[in-house]
Amino acid sequence: MSKMFLGLKKTRNRQFFIGGVGMILLLVAGGVYWSFVDPSRLGFFYDDAIYMVLGKSIAEGQGYKALYIMTEPTELLYFPLLPLFLSAAWKIWPAFPDNIPYFTGVIVAFSLASLVCCYYYLRQCKKVPLWGASLILALTAFNYFYMTYSSALMSEMPYLFFSLLALYTAEQALKREAGGSRLFLLTLLFSVLAFYTRAVGVTLIGAIFMGFLARKQWKQAFLYGGLSFCLSVLPWLFWTMAHTPSLVDDLNYPLVHQYASYSDFLVRDLLTEGSFWTSLLQDGFGGFFNALKLYVWPWGGLSAVWFVGLGLGGLFFTQALPSFRVNRVNGAKACSPSVFYLCFYVGAIILWRYEAHMVRFLVVILPLIWYYALNPFIAIVDNGDFKRLKTKIVVSGLVLFCLFQSFFITGGYLTFKSREGKDHNLEGQEKLAERQALLDYIKTSLPEEEVIGTPWSPLFYLYTGHPTYNTGYWSLKREKGEFSCSPEAIDALFRSMEHYGVRYFAFEPSMRTDQSLTLREKVPLLLLEMFPRHFTRIYTSPQGQNELYQIDYRIE
Repeated sequence: MSKMFLGLKKTRNRQFFIGGVGMILLLVAGGVYWSFVDPSRLGFFYDDAIYMVLGKSIAEGQGYKALYIMTEPTELLYFPLLPLFLSAAWKIWPAFPDNIPYFTGVIVAFSLASLVCCYYYLRQCKKVPLWGASLILALTAFNYFYMTYSSALMSEMPYLFFSLLALYTAEQALKREAGGSRLFLLTLLFSVLAFYTRAVGVTLIGAIFMGFLARKQWKQAFLYGGLSFCLSVLPWLFWTMAHTPSLVDDLNYPLVHQYASYSDFLVRDLLTEGSFWTSLLQDGFGGFFNALKLYVWPWGGLSAVWFVGLGLGGLFFTQALPSFRVNRVNGAKACSPSVFYLCFYVGAIILWRYEAHMVRFLVVILPLIWYYALNPFIAIVDNGDFKRLKTKIVVSGLVLFCLFQSFFITGGYLTFKSREGKDHNLEGQEKLAERQALLDYIKTSLPEEEVIGTPWSPLFYLYTGHPTYNTGYWSLKREKGEFSCSPEAIDALFRSMEHYGVRYFAFEPSMRTDQSLTLREKVPLLLLEMFPRHFTRIYTSPQGQNELYQIDYRIE
């Protein structure tokens, strides 16, 4: 009896110790994420400012509208769950921009909660040993990109949180009979919430559906598939159909296109003649492998081709080891929903072919990437004869490697505050001050009803309160699926601006010499070059990095 109580005491002490260490690590991670929070970064991901505007629209009782666009259309592209959370924050802290850190705190909380979910998912669903789960969490929590998106007003961290909860409850439901109905309902709830956070949540729904099918649980599979479709995809489809403008012409096209639904974007992409398959290989597969390389080999000097080759070599090596064959996925069946989810998700982002944002897309599956990449080696160590001392050495070395790659590499944490110029969608303090000077001039010198033409519509609206007309390349018409920068397309955009009474135009002169910009990203410059006599400069920021023009359409 005394031995039993002694064993229980040791178990409790061990649990308290693990819990205490976990809390300390969460506090450290939270402190690191919070140190990344910078209100001046708002708008440089573009989407973050849009989420702020949508949250404000809901909080003010104006519906789900893109208030920054001068016609205030109903939002059809960005999904509503994150704006709903932000609307609550708007009601508590309505003073902008002083409330930006509180809004970002919501994202930090989601990122920390995601780490907790990841731990329980690895330990209880994947049966990963404590040291292995700790290693995967360290590689995730202190990865530079995870830290970056943990402090930005983006939907990645809320989506990761709900997707991990959905995978956890789904895999628990697949293992149990008792309590299965409750877990089934929780799986349905979390997967629907994930969908309303990001459209790519449809891959999560499909993966869980396939997980039920793979276990031959036919009733649960079709019940889950039907209910999830009726609660997620179908309502959003009806919403977009009900609010999509039916009359589109050359004058209103630039405004209509800005709030097109994902189905519209997909149709336009499929209409791209000839270049689709080339783009799929270059932007889809090439962008994916290059982004993956940045996560696991951030120093550069290793091409994506060599990276793929090394990865395949490692796979064949681990497949040849008996310990890996015996315990291939640490006790979890290969047909688990996470396997399907990883395949469906990667397939979806490759088909989307958005090369510039591949790094952002991968951050929400980072724990699964590390799990499936390291699981063979975790199994080897866990089943080998060197569990104790050598395991500790291996874990310590890999954790130090993780911290090294996150903090000390080029673009890492230690260089974050001092970096000048563009890096991972961030800009130097000088450029931020220049843009702020322009925003202050607009707010104090122009009447509130005046419309501002700018590629940064949501940011300008938040800081100035002025309605905007977006002059980014997404306002251009497409020809055979591609954005057209022809003189006819630029002329149509200018006539549309005249139709809507856009009298002021914001411009960054650095666009003239920036070699990294493609032609379609220089739409403001193309407007100035085609109609130079119509634009009169009325303001230049102190260092000349931002300009404001007045437009006179009466000049022939």
